[in-house]
Amino acid sequence: MSNKVNNLIIEVSNTLTAYAEGKLAFDDALNDYKQLTEKYNILKDKLRSKDSNGHIEGLCYYNNTENYSLLSGVYKIEEQEIYSPACFGDTAVNPAVMNIIMQHADVFTENKVHETSPGGDSDFTHNLFVYPLASDSTKKIFFASVSSSPFFSKDKFIFIAKLIKNIINLAEFEAGVFENNYFHKISDEIKEFIKNNSDDNFFIRVNLFVFNTINKIFDHMGDNALLEINDYILKTLKIFFKHNSKCYSLSIKDYIAIEKLDRNDSKKDRKIKPEFQYKNINITYQTLKVDIENQEHDYSLWDKILTFENYLNTGDIIK
Repeated sequence: MSNKVNNLIIEVSNTLTAYAEGKLAFDDALNDYKQLTEKYNILKDKLRSKDSNGHIEGLCYYNNTENYSLLSGVYKIEEQEIYSPACFGDTAVNPAVMNIIMQHADVFTENKVHETSPGGDSDFTHNLFVYPLASDSTKKIFFASVSSSPFFSKDKFIFIAKLIKNIINLAEFEAGVFENNYFHKISDEIKEFIKNNSDDNFFIRVNLFVFNTINKIFDHMGDNALLEINDYILKTLKIFFKHNSKCYSLSIKDYIAIEKLDRNDSKKDRKIKPEFQYKNINITYQTLKVDIENQEHDYSLWDKILTFENYLNTGDIIK
């Protein structure tokens, strides 16, 4: 890849890192994204030429070269049609890849690596690995890779898939390939949860978890470890809060768990807190609890969260 393309990818990576570490506000991240998009549009014709790679295509190229793959690409299903907005490699196998993804799209939406092997109803002679990036009522987006090598690493594949997914979640592509719906989706789901679960007998508690020490402790282990920690924290929260709850990752260091609580249950003010230990290393955190009685009280939620984050960042913590 050219130096200009490399520099663009590095700038995007730096923006994502700063945002994940809490050093860059969401509005600032979007402004940075607009500037990066302008640079991308200038390079777009070259990036889409035969001998070079685009913004996402560079990651597909990286997966091919580092993970023994013939083809890597992003695939989108919309209105019962499938196409590939970004891919790199042996495009001769693309029709077969799209056919398999289209046939198994509903199964492939489960959040894990899906693998199909040669044989069966398909004449495809390679292994196909698929990871879901986004799914809603109007579209499904996947990252897929074709490989027959015994050296193919699912861990590397997941790492690239999640990097692409983080880019999709950060902001939309102006070309209309992806939508900027990640934080809006979380906000809408929280509102819907409050609407459906708060009444005279139940109220909603929003728990914010802030892990300010994650990057200091684990930065030397690399981005892959940080993504693993992100998954570990989210899974631990889901296990801890169990039923009548939802958990979300806002960034590498910020997480939200919302739960439905009985107003008359004495256990609603529990003292037990979740513990996080990754590879025998304890991960400390700060928490904020916001009780929401009904829909009318949910509008101040994000203000309280941002205020709490500011207290933590400035050292002025109200207890």
